[in-house]
Amino acid sequence: MTEENKLSEVVKRLTPKQEVVRRLYLLSGNECAEPSCNNVLFDANQTMIGEIAHIASAMPTGKRFDSSMTNETRRAFENLLLLCPNHHTQVDGANAPHTREQLKKWKADHEGRFAAAAQTLLKNFSTKYPDAINELTPTKPLTFEAFQVAMGKYGLTEEEIDPTARQIADYVDRLRKGPPDHRDFMLSVLKAAVERDSIVHERACLLCDEIVSSLGVSASNIKRLIKTLEKYDLAWFNEDFDGNPTVEIHNPCEEMTWPVIAKFAELQGIDLQRFVIELQFGDLD
Repeated sequence: MTEENKLSEVVKRLTPKQEVVRRLYLLSGNECAEPSCNNVLFDANQTMIGEIAHIASAMPTGKRFDSSMTNETRRAFENLLLLCPNHHTQVDGANAPHTREQLKKWKADHEGRFAAAAQTLLKNFSTKYPDAINELTPTKPLTFEAFQVAMGKYGLTEEEIDPTARQIADYVDRLRKGPPDHRDFMLSVLKAAVERDSIVHERACLLCDEIVSSLGVSASNIKRLIKTLEKYDLAWFNEDFDGNPTVEIHNPCEEMTWPVIAKFAELQGIDLQRFVIELQFGDLD
């Protein structure tokens, strides 16, 4: 657009494109971009409670308005960041001291934390599961009929069915709270652990060094991912018998471990992503 056309363009607020919103979310780690804030952007029901803020204001009434920009560049990825409602209100307040340069640094620093993961986990997620953010509808098991038929004598006893269903329902609720890139990390670790039979006390376990070398996730990103997963009681750090750091994935419950679910998935021709990413535990019925 020429300078003349920029000047003649009627300034209006344009809604960010869906692909831009998806990219913002995938690079957010489900956390507000304000440096000291850990508030989530999606709640347990996958409802987006975070808000999209403009670095250069969308309208002339905003303190950070840049008249040299077009309506399109104001709604572009580079001019947007995700904040919790409280910090969005602060940033856009009448007396807010925040400058464009400061907010650009927030964005660069925050998204920079996820840059390495974006090359692997986040990129894979957005490619393989493009609609998961908007259409995630978990299912929970009640009868375990499909599981019982597939596993035969290794299935559940009648007394175990109801308590197992309740425990898995609780686990699904916790798993749903985890950001998509964190669940993709879980899936990668689970698959690698099952493939290598790296199971300790019925839990999928993988050396951190193996995760770095095989999955392409840096040590700093492993630490960041596990920090959030620990918060939801989904995974944690441990050590092997030689004192080497490992990542262990928390089982849904004692009777329904991830190695057992992986065996069921193999027998049924189901990819583990149905459980870890899509949360379709109803497949056990």
